[in-house]
Amino acid sequence: MIRILDTGRVACNNLQKLLIEIMAELRVAGDVAQVHDPDEITRFGVMHTPALVINGEVKCADRLPSAPGSKSG
Repeated sequence: MIRILDTGRVACNNLQKLLIEIMAELRVAGDVAQVHDPDEITRFGVMHTPALVINGEVKCADRLPSAPGSKSG
């Protein structure tokens, strides 16, 4: 399960768009859910959003991840 933890900021929508583009490029399927509940976000130990959680593990928070093959980060 892939979760996008967000508080409704534009960056969170950008994270979802980026994630869908990457999944399409890699031909990977998966369920993507947005989590807006502050209590649930806190349970992941996330203090700042957007955050990306894959299979229960926080992969990045407070920034957009770099796309595979990109030269940044």
